[in-house]
Amino acid sequence: MSSAEPLVRPLEQRWREYRLLVVPANASRVQETCTRQAFYAGMASMFDAIVREAADLPDATAEKALEQISKEIRAYAANPT
Repeated sequence: MSSAEPLVRPLEQRWREYRLLVVPANASRVQETCTRQAFYAGMASMFDAIVREAADLPDATAEKALEQISKEIRAYAANPT
């Protein structure tokens, strides 16, 4: 991997993938913009939870905290109501 390559997939790429999955092809510009804002807000919230909160915890506790977040996301994905 060259130094110019990102270490993880860029958020813009993740947004484009997400948009294809959830935003209808006939969505209005407003709907697409609002969905993109919500997507980035969610990413920012998770980044904050991981970097600022979990980083201050002992490794074992941080691992449990991240697993708790993962379980909550999977539970929502299984029943998104």
